[in-house]
Amino acid sequence: MLLYTPDEAIERICHAVNRDLTDEERKAYLPDPAVSPVCSPDR
Repeated sequence: MLLYTPDEAIERICHAVNRDLTDEERKAYLPDPAVSPVCSPDR
């Protein structure tokens, strides 16, 4: 089974959705729903 590091997982998610996470997604999926963008332009 392949497990990704948190940074790898974020990079893959950002690439797949091609946008930042919504406030609702942050609350549902992140342990600390930070205010700053999860998906930076360089991801």
